[in-house]
Amino acid sequence: MDDRKQLILRAIIREYIGKVEPVSSKNITGRYGLDVSSATVRNEMSCLERMGYIEQPHTSAGRIPSEMGYRYYVDYLMEKYRLAIREKQAIENRLDERVDKLESLLQKAGEILSELTNYPSIVSEPTMTQKRYRHFKLVEINDTMALLVIVLDDSSIKNYQINLVGRLKEEDYKTISNILNDRLAGQDISGINSGMLPDWGYQSLNDKLVMEDILRALANVVDQDNVHNIHISGTLNIFNQPEFKDIEKVRGLLNFFEQQKSLQKLVESGREGISYRIGEEVPLDNLEGLSVITSTYCVNGKPVGTIGVIGPTRMDYSKSSTLLEKISENLGISLIRLMK
Repeated sequence: MDDRKQLILRAIIREYIGKVEPVSSKNITGRYGLDVSSATVRNEMSCLERMGYIEQPHTSAGRIPSEMGYRYYVDYLMEKYRLAIREKQAIENRLDERVDKLESLLQKAGEILSELTNYPSIVSEPTMTQKRYRHFKLVEINDTMALLVIVLDDSSIKNYQINLVGRLKEEDYKTISNILNDRLAGQDISGINSGMLPDWGYQSLNDKLVMEDILRALANVVDQDNVHNIHISGTLNIFNQPEFKDIEKVRGLLNFFEQQKSLQKLVESGREGISYRIGEEVPLDNLEGLSVITSTYCVNGKPVGTIGVIGPTRMDYSKSSTLLEKISENLGISLIRLMK
């Protein structure tokens, strides 16, 4: 693509991002460094359309960028956005606030990103360390069922129903709880699987059968821990985008935001560093017209999690990516401070 076409494509994208209206030759002639006639701009726009970088939504309308056009813009034409002083201060002040819980820190990062971009944001929990068991308690529900309560070292609590072959006595519940605490408290959760059944001094065959169910429950803890929580902020910002006035489209997107496994797939499908996925590149079924920008955040130079924004293909890629870089950098610093 020659220089003039690049200038015109960049101008069309800038105009469309700002005004959300098809762009005509009159909109950009004499601006954006285009010191050429309107007729010349029209001819170049026709060439860009034939090349697939812009589209004409209606016969009498101007042009809008295609997904291919946005991709070319991000890869070759996008200029770096310069953060305003107020934006830098907002990020640094919010993430410098002292918090004593990881969840609060991630929530703050997502909120400030959503506020500054006006798009929904997603933040994945860091995968720096493996969780460990802190405490166990087996509680009676009825004659055929018990409740296993597991507390992990991050203070999260998990509950599992355990089937009973025969009725347990009160002391059996205490015995099994004590065995679990004596043998497993402080252990890495990945060290337990459903196939193991060590000799832990069971009082009866029933205790041993109950322990088989408990080990299956502990294996579920490991499986679930592989799905890291994704924190979402600013979901209602999607209503501020003209592309999402269709209530069915919005309902589908809001429903997607509730699916942790799908969100994790979205987060993990990006590359390390800044990643742009535009339109059809986004790995979502039945959701069109979306783009996702993600950035990994690091601790001591090692990527441990991902933060990103979800918006229309018309999103402001330059501003959003610069904000992401700044917030992910400060999030990593705050995370180190939280760990001390």
